[in-house]
Amino acid sequence: MKRKLPLFLLFCVYALCVGDAWGQGGIFRGMGAVNESMGGASTACPIDAAGSLYWNPATMMGLYRSEVSLGLGLCLPDTTISSTLPNGVGGGETSSETGAIPIPSVALVKRDPCSRVAFGISFGAVGGARTNYPASSIGSNGLPDNPILSTQNLGGMQCGYGNLNSCIELLQVAPSVAFSITDRLSVAFGPTISMGDLSCDPLFIVEGASDPSNTIYGAGSRWMWGAGFQAGVYFDTQTGWRFGASYKSQNWMEDFRMRCVDADGVAHVKKVDLDFPAIISVGVSYAGFERWLFSADFRYMFYEQAGYDDLEWRNIFCMALGVQFIATERLTLRAGYTFSENPIASVGSRANIASPLMPKHAIFFGGSFQMFENLSLHLTYGHVFENSITGPYFGKELANYGGSITNTASAHLLTSGISVYF
Repeated sequence: MKRKLPLFLLFCVYALCVGDAWGQGGIFRGMGAVNESMGGASTACPIDAAGSLYWNPATMMGLYRSEVSLGLGLCLPDTTISSTLPNGVGGGETSSETGAIPIPSVALVKRDPCSRVAFGISFGAVGGARTNYPASSIGSNGLPDNPILSTQNLGGMQCGYGNLNSCIELLQVAPSVAFSITDRLSVAFGPTISMGDLSCDPLFIVEGASDPSNTIYGAGSRWMWGAGFQAGVYFDTQTGWRFGASYKSQNWMEDFRMRCVDADGVAHVKKVDLDFPAIISVGVSYAGFERWLFSADFRYMFYEQAGYDDLEWRNIFCMALGVQFIATERLTLRAGYTFSENPIASVGSRANIASPLMPKHAIFFGGSFQMFENLSLHLTYGHVFENSITGPYFGKELANYGGSITNTASAHLLTSGISVYF
């Protein structure tokens, strides 16, 4: 048995070396404090209700009892924009005043160890972003410090957007049923119902409004709905090794509709066609050592097929690694690490000033304390390390004109939770 641990660690080290720029775009890495503390590595690692339902509902059959899990996360992002015009004007950096963003989650699994069937349902935030940039000031030379956020006219043309506010929120309800085909093999299936809210002021992300002189201000939107499904398979060798795979289908959303009025007073309804991307996950975990648990997940996210190619987003590979150690009868400690390809191409830097979602690496540390036999408290801290992209000031089509825009982002996360077992 001792020989298996070096093999597992060697496997993880090899996986760490296959890429050097990793993140997950706008999709959250995990759901709830327990799942996040493992970096979201739960496709083959059933340790809590929220993680099972989020990445592979078939792992519900690996839970020992029924569970209700409640979680609340706080994300404190730190995003900045800097820009320079082709003639060298600018270069100033502006920080977003986003504040702490709440991330709720609820999960329920009904699991009878004597039954071959388990039921579960989860609800929570599965993705999103928010920015709130103030307009750029004018320097002592009479020119804008940060042109892309300026309202000043240069050469008879407006060079920036001024104040920039954006928000996208994605919530999802996911009921699932799992069934044990044998004592080792389980499968699961369930629909996913998504709700999304998208706002951007000024509305520069729609066709014909990307130029600051033509952009639209004061656009209003409403919640949009969509649906898809998820399916999973889980195999427990009962020798410590466990394997899993899942597929989250694309959630086909309504077009995000923005009601607005242009500079001439004409009313318009602008549409943005974005869906929740499809995700394929495979995972492996090892629990053959007393008190220790190791887990690794590999994912592929299909952003291009979900409409993000217009924003210069590409499909990405992702990975999550997690380890758990049972320190005492009441205290369990965990750590996780995630990385993925940056979904945003450098030429899309301007198109994504309202959605700087290009994280590379993230680490998580957390633990659980069993207050009573049927109640545990959880707490996790995470840090998304700073990453930046730089692209042409006038976007992909006019890249030869020169100038640049740089987006930088990092974040701190704190997630608390409570689990009740029955």
